[in-house]
Amino acid sequence: MSKITALPPHSTEDIDGTETLPIVVNGQTRQTPAGPLVDRLAQPHVDAAAASAAAAEGAAIAAEAGTNYRATIAAALADFAPGVAFVCPQVTGENPDGEDRRYLRTVGVPGYELTADQPLSKRVMQSTADGKGTHALGHKADGTGAIDRTAADVLRDDLRGADYATIQQALDKAAADTVGAQSLRRKVTLRAGSYSITGLAPLAVSEGSTLEGNGHQEASDKCATVITRADSGDGVRMGGHFTGGKYWWFGQLRNLALVGGKNGTGGYGISARMPTGEPVTLQDTSTIEQFTIRGFGTGGIELPLGMLPGRVGPGKLLWNGAVGIDFTSAAQYGHQAAHFFEISGDGHTDALIRMTNLCAQQGTTLLTIPKSECRVMNDFAGVEGNQNAVKLVNPEAGARVLIHALDHISSIPDGGAYKKPADAISISGSNVPHIEWSCSNIRVRGTDTGADPAMLSHAAQSVSIPYTFASGRYSNLDRIDASQASTPTWLFGNNYTVPNKGPCTPAMVLGGVTPGYVLHNKAGSADLKGGALVLSSGVLSLRYIKDDNSTLTALAFNRTGSGLGDIVAGSHFRPASDNVYANGSASFRWTTIYASTGTINTSDEHDKHWIGGLTDAHRAAAAAIRAEIGTFQFNDSVAEKGEDGARIHVGVRAQRVIQILIDAGIEQAAADDWRDAVVNPYAAGTVLSPEDWANRTVFTVPERPSFRLAFLCCDVWDDEWEDVTEYVELTREEVVPVETGLLDKHGKKVIRDEKRTVPAGEELRLVGKRLVRPGGRLFGLRESGLHWLMMAALDGGAA
Repeated sequence: MSKITALPPHSTEDIDGTETLPIVVNGQTRQTPAGPLVDRLAQPHVDAAAASAAAAEGAAIAAEAGTNYRATIAAALADFAPGVAFVCPQVTGENPDGEDRRYLRTVGVPGYELTADQPLSKRVMQSTADGKGTHALGHKADGTGAIDRTAADVLRDDLRGADYATIQQALDKAAADTVGAQSLRRKVTLRAGSYSITGLAPLAVSEGSTLEGNGHQEASDKCATVITRADSGDGVRMGGHFTGGKYWWFGQLRNLALVGGKNGTGGYGISARMPTGEPVTLQDTSTIEQFTIRGFGTGGIELPLGMLPGRVGPGKLLWNGAVGIDFTSAAQYGHQAAHFFEISGDGHTDALIRMTNLCAQQGTTLLTIPKSECRVMNDFAGVEGNQNAVKLVNPEAGARVLIHALDHISSIPDGGAYKKPADAISISGSNVPHIEWSCSNIRVRGTDTGADPAMLSHAAQSVSIPYTFASGRYSNLDRIDASQASTPTWLFGNNYTVPNKGPCTPAMVLGGVTPGYVLHNKAGSADLKGGALVLSSGVLSLRYIKDDNSTLTALAFNRTGSGLGDIVAGSHFRPASDNVYANGSASFRWTTIYASTGTINTSDEHDKHWIGGLTDAHRAAAAAIRAEIGTFQFNDSVAEKGEDGARIHVGVRAQRVIQILIDAGIEQAAADDWRDAVVNPYAAGTVLSPEDWANRTVFTVPERPSFRLAFLCCDVWDDEWEDVTEYVELTREEVVPVETGLLDKHGKKVIRDEKRTVPAGEELRLVGKRLVRPGGRLFGLRESGLHWLMMAALDGGAA
């Protein structure tokens, strides 16, 4: 027998496990196949290696999932809240396919119960079954207090029309969804596209809901979200609640277009009515905004019971039969606190905005920046343009309407001639509303066909329009003038026409435009129909306007260079009351009075208590005063012109005359310093700062002597100061977030707060006091009385 070591070796490719080996078991030697023998002996080591590998893999998964690692699904469901992801390794029976999987703890939705948590997979995520798809995705907002939600719950915040077979189904769902007894009233959004209304029923938007499109206007009136109705009927109606004897609706319609048929079919684009036809009042700041409505046969928007309060606009209304907006304030309700904002439109046979039965005791209706255009579109049969921008039908007396920035424009023809629109504002009925309009324009061309439109007209020619303020261009108010009885009307604008006569005289220039101011009132003389304030060639004058449109100047103020000139009176100049007012004062004197004759002083004996003739003392004093007569120059004139240039006057000095009369015993002796010159510590024009003002030397008003003789005069007055102010720029510090250019460990931008000084407006502050007129004292003489006394000295002083 050969030694084993000497046997030739076998190739490994030739060994398949069937080879035999001699094996001794219990003292018996037998041949045993090598393959099963090796498997039996190696299996414990293989099992140990697999267990070690599984443990290592589980540790890696646990490290990846952090604390969200559980040995079983049951343990994970017990430990983790809905919306939390977790990892489980292979668990016999719970995970029979033997794969390690990542799971998401799901949450139930109202009305449904989830049967099991689903492993994440493409198949699961694409499923629309409850408990899968978006129900299996968690969502949590950033920040403290954020709540765990599913993606399905987040997506239900707004409803999308594309998720339903019809828009109405989405609107019904928005109204029907509740949490307990609380209605969710979700918003229904419509993505860009064209939608059509078929059948007789319009869309019904329930109260509290919002219907919002993805764009109401693009170039050439092509809209992103369009709802069309080719047949007759309304486009949208409101489903309100009934209380207090009527229906109410609150909600929003915005960012979409409604298009009717082009053949004048009936209906409104939006009608504030129940689906069954009952009228509805819009309330609680409801809005219809960012819209285009065109082609509906009856009108664009119907508001049959007004708004309380609400806003319509911005929006465009095109070729909607008779009226763009049909607004009615029923007398029994009177809800008219409405704001029509940035309403543009054309192609309506009656008016862009028509308001019926406005109430005087309710809110004001406000129209801001409406634009009315008389445009012809042949595609819309029988429509030739807006007749009126605003029409008031049977308003109550005193009903208030405020209109700002109205723009009323002539036609843009679709073939044919340009056509002028009707009057901008039209009123029917016999009552007098309260209308104010400003910054409004009528734009027409001389070549346009038709009559020039007026800014305002009233169907009842015998009624005037009170408290009316108008501004604009090309405005003719003939139809108001026919009824001007006793109520004044203010007109303001360029080239205004005085009713039935012609242009009024321009008043002043503002920004290169010459406006006119006219107060029109026919209550006075038949030949004087109004008044005007006129500025022409540097002369500001107050004039009467006569019936032939000529004027009478009552008072004119001329200008000389950059200063004021003469004041010209067109007639007698007199005080309002007899023997009450003085002309000037001691501190504000006229320099010279020019007159063709002297002054007339009343001297009726019935007005005088006669004492008697002059005494010897009077005659002696008169002689002494005559001796005092001399020549003099005024100090101001000497300071200005010098002694050689100042004029020389003849007269007396008041203090000397007074002293002579005191010495004669006719007047009572005054204080010792009564003749001393008054010295003021500050000259005219002096400016004191607030600190200097607080420590100023206060001027003491001198004593005023008391005289018996009326021709002796003395006036005293205090300082006259005025405030000196200036505007000071204010600043404040604010904290502004600033990007640092760095990222944090989560990859987010690092923002820091930075203090900055920013403008905070300006403030008018007191910077000082200016002395306008220094206080002082002046003595004077009434020369007529003095002359009568001095006549006694003509006979040499003899009695």
